[in-house]
Amino acid sequence: MEFIGLLFQEVFYRPFLNLLIWLYNVLPGGDFGVAIVVLTLLIKLVFYPLNAKSIKAQKILQELAPQIKEIQEKHKKDKQRQAQETMAFYKQNKISPFAGMLPLLIQLPILFALFKIITNVFNDGALAMLYPFVGAPSVINHVSLGIINLTATNNIVLGVIAGVLTFWQIKMIQPPKGVPQKTQGKPDFQSVMQKQMLFMMPLMTAFFSTKFAAGLALYWIFTTAGMIVQQYIVYKSPPKNLKS
Repeated sequence: MEFIGLLFQEVFYRPFLNLLIWLYNVLPGGDFGVAIVVLTLLIKLVFYPLNAKSIKAQKILQELAPQIKEIQEKHKKDKQRQAQETMAFYKQNKISPFAGMLPLLIQLPILFALFKIITNVFNDGALAMLYPFVGAPSVINHVSLGIINLTATNNIVLGVIAGVLTFWQIKMIQPPKGVPQKTQGKPDFQSVMQKQMLFMMPLMTAFFSTKFAAGLALYWIFTTAGMIVQQYIVYKSPPKNLKS
């Protein structure tokens, strides 16, 4: 466990701490909130190709959902055959049901690192891990744009914005109308879960965004906004480009 903690510190926490402080030093205005936003946008740019492939895979799975449902219904009494036919269908269409998970797994350590950085950066001794070529600022201004206290909790406005954007982002990836929603008169389990997530996730996001420091809410807002823009671009692409 000690090795894993050290690996996380040196591969994720320390590099992103230094990058964030470097941005704070070089960006005009000395606004730490702006530095957080710029870092967020840089991360989105770096992972843009990987996220685009993930979104394309989700889009294709949405379009193929009726055929997948037919296979599941046809072999519902033989789970092994059902799994085999489903995987063969995925292979035939050159898609992976797990494609959407890869970007999340890769970016999860970065999310944890930024969570820890933004939580600790204003504490004494937090800048002891800066590289020699990154100058330590004498003070970090915790007020962004003159109105947002990045260390404060209970920022209702940021919480609402985070919740609304999360709702919008999830709504965009919901199955289109016309996809079967019931199985033999009973609600489809996946459809029920998707509807619950549509409302539960935004509410949870809004709640936690008000409980953590406003700097974290700011990061989440721009991360979600970036994902919305990318989903819009990919979803508006011609269908022939989705499998490229």
